[in-house]
Amino acid sequence: MKPATAARLVHLYPSLWRARYGAEFAALLEDHPMSFRTFSNVAFSAVEAHMTSSNSAQREPAALSGIMWWAWMLAVAAGMILYGTVDDSPFVAAMHSNSFFNGCWIGIEIGSVIASAAIVLGGVPIAWSMVRHILTARRRDILWRLAFPFFGALVVLGWVATVLVWTGGRWAASPWAVVFSNPNWPPEGLRWITGSISAFLLLFAFAGSAVTVAQALHRSEFNDVQLSLAGVKLYIKPLRLAALLMPWATSGTILMLVSVALWGFAASRNASDAFHGPFGPLGFSSYSSWLTSVVLFGVAAALSARAAWRSMAIRFDTEHSV
Repeated sequence: MKPATAARLVHLYPSLWRARYGAEFAALLEDHPMSFRTFSNVAFSAVEAHMTSSNSAQREPAALSGIMWWAWMLAVAAGMILYGTVDDSPFVAAMHSNSFFNGCWIGIEIGSVIASAAIVLGGVPIAWSMVRHILTARRRDILWRLAFPFFGALVVLGWVATVLVWTGGRWAASPWAVVFSNPNWPPEGLRWITGSISAFLLLFAFAGSAVTVAQALHRSEFNDVQLSLAGVKLYIKPLRLAALLMPWATSGTILMLVSVALWGFAASRNASDAFHGPFGPLGFSSYSSWLTSVVLFGVAAALSARAAWRSMAIRFDTEHSV
């Protein structure tokens, strides 16, 4: 590739990384043609480098949990995009009339349950340990970062509630219904404006939550969590438990990716008109919505798989036992 292109790709990495490896990496990139695969590998590695920049080996498990959180935020966003497209659309009736089409949707649901269970089971001890560290060390910097997802959710819900009250309960500022008509809804121009604001706020909430929680994980300390069950004391190492559950979260995400991809092909055959109709967010086609979901699920699966693979190399090490 051209030296200028290689230099731009190198600048995706943190400054400390560039100072140490930048020149050598740029020379390596110049010997390879530019391709989607090359760009994807560089982008994924850059994300990991930002997550793990200035990390010691002891901080790597927390950084991997941050990468897994990034992957989960992408998967949730992808699922929301697809669900909003399918909900109250002709796809529902089409899925009920075709077992394969419906089976693809069930596969998405099963994958989401597996991944969600792994994230929750691994995340609760981590969150509890982080809160204890925040209170004992008085780390307000971690507290504000950890609180951002709740703040983002409140902003989105507050906006939707405000629009709902403003329109007398007739319109909830949904990004997915701006191009449709209903006698009780406000004018289309108002639906476009409020729906676009909702879409922006959702994007802001997801992106901000991914960044701030990953930063909070990087800055926190993780002591053992003690539970007493029927007189038996159980000690949980939060990061170790998270590492053990990462393959399950990855499996669920991959199942969602495969199911979503197959769902799109089934939709093109069994509900072609709806698949190319404006059921996506902000009037985009269902096909565009599906394709966006596939890409986001693909990135989520790649990130989570890399984090799970790296966690396997450290989870049984005595020094890094988590």
